[in-house]
Amino acid sequence: MKKELKRQEKLENKEFEEELKSVIKSYFSVIGLELEPNIPLSGLKKMAKALPDINNTSYGDSNLAGNLHQKRAEREALRSKLNETQELLSLLETNIALSRGHVAQLKFLDMTSSLIPQAETLVCPICKSNNSPISQEIHAIEHSRQELKRELTKIGVYKQDNSKQIEDLQRQRNSYKKDIVRISSEINLLESQDKHLNENKQLRDLANFAKGMAEAKVETLMSKQKQDFQSDDVKELIERVEWLKQKIDGFDLKGRVTEAEAFLSQKMTEICRQLNFENELKPGKLRFTIDDFVFYYHFQEKEKIVLSEMGSGSNWLACHLSLFLALLHLNCKEKTSSIPTFLFIDQPSQVYFPTRYGELEDDSQETKDDNIKQVRNIFRVIIKALKNIEKECGFLPQIVVMEHADEEEFKDYVKARWTKDGEKLI
Repeated sequence: MKKELKRQEKLENKEFEEELKSVIKSYFSVIGLELEPNIPLSGLKKMAKALPDINNTSYGDSNLAGNLHQKRAEREALRSKLNETQELLSLLETNIALSRGHVAQLKFLDMTSSLIPQAETLVCPICKSNNSPISQEIHAIEHSRQELKRELTKIGVYKQDNSKQIEDLQRQRNSYKKDIVRISSEINLLESQDKHLNENKQLRDLANFAKGMAEAKVETLMSKQKQDFQSDDVKELIERVEWLKQKIDGFDLKGRVTEAEAFLSQKMTEICRQLNFENELKPGKLRFTIDDFVFYYHFQEKEKIVLSEMGSGSNWLACHLSLFLALLHLNCKEKTSSIPTFLFIDQPSQVYFPTRYGELEDDSQETKDDNIKQVRNIFRVIIKALKNIEKECGFLPQIVVMEHADEEEFKDYVKARWTKDGEKLI
C-alpha cells in the first residue's frame, strides 16, 4: 500500500514537473530567453512564482540611446588620440630622416678632412722649410675636425633616444587601433539592437500578454498539485501519525516518563544529602522533568526553587553532580538505553579551590582545611554511587574525573598522571 502510494506520488510529481516546464519554456521562447536543462522541480517552482519580465537582455536596453552616444564619444576620443600619436610619429620619423642626412654629410666632411696631411709633416719640397701659415690653417682644420667628431657622437645618442620613444608611440598607436575596433563592434551591435527594437514595437505588448497567460497556467497547476497532495499525501500522513500514537500509547510512554522522573528524584536527593548542601534548604527533594529538561528543588513540598536561585557554588556543584550521577544510574538500569554508560567530570574541586585563592570569601587556614575535606567527600560520593550502580545493574560503568587526586585512599582509582614536562592527556 505504502509503496504504491509513493509510486503514484512520484508519477504525479513527474507529470507536474513536465507541465510546469512546458509553460515556462513557452513563455521564455516569447521573450527571447532559453530555459536551462536539468533544472530540479524546486527550481522550476521558484522560477514559476517569479517569471522574468521582458527586459534589456531580451529586446534592447531602455538606455540604448545613451549607451550609443557614450560609445560613439569614446570612439571619437580614441580617434583623436590616435591622430595625435600618428602626428608625433611622423614628426619623429622626419627628424630621423633629417638627422640621417646630416650624419651622412658630416661623415663625408670627416672623411675628406682626414685626407689633409698633419701639420708637422708639411715642409717645402724645395727648401725643406716648414710653412707656418699653412700649418696654422691645418691646425684650425684639425680642431674643426675634432669638433665634427664630437657632434657626430651626439647625433648617434639622439637617434638612440628617439628609437625608444618611437617604439612607445607605435605600441600606443596599436592599442588605440584595437580599442577603436572593439568599440566599433559594440556600436554595431547596439545599432542593430536599436533597429530591431524599432521594428518590433508591438512585441513588448505580446510578451506581457504571454506572461499573464503563463502566470495563470502556473497558478492553476500549483493549485491542482496542492489539492492532490491534500487528498492523498495528507491522508497517508494522518494515518501514520495515528499509528505512531497507538504504538506510543501501547508503550505507556507517559507512565515510563513518570517512573523515570521518580527514580531520578530519589537518587538525586540521596546523593545530594551526602554532599555539601546548605542546611537552610533542607528538607527537600531534587526534581528533573524529562520532557523539558527543567531542574528544580522542591523545598518542603511547597516551594519550587530553580537552579539560578540556589545561591552558593557548593549548592550548584551538589545539584549538578547529583543529577549527572542519577542520570548515569538511570541509563545503566534501562536495558534498551542507547546512551553510553560513562560520565566525564572536569575538576569538581574548582568550586572550593578557584584559580586564585583571593576569589574565596574566606581564605583562612580553617576554611582551606574544610574545603579539602569537601573535595575528598566528592570522590567518596562518586565511588559510592558507582558501587550502588554495580550492585543494582550487574556491571560497573565508567566515570572519568579530571582532578588533583593525591590522597592515599584514592591511589587505586588514579589511572594516569600528567606533569608539566611529561605526557599530556591531549
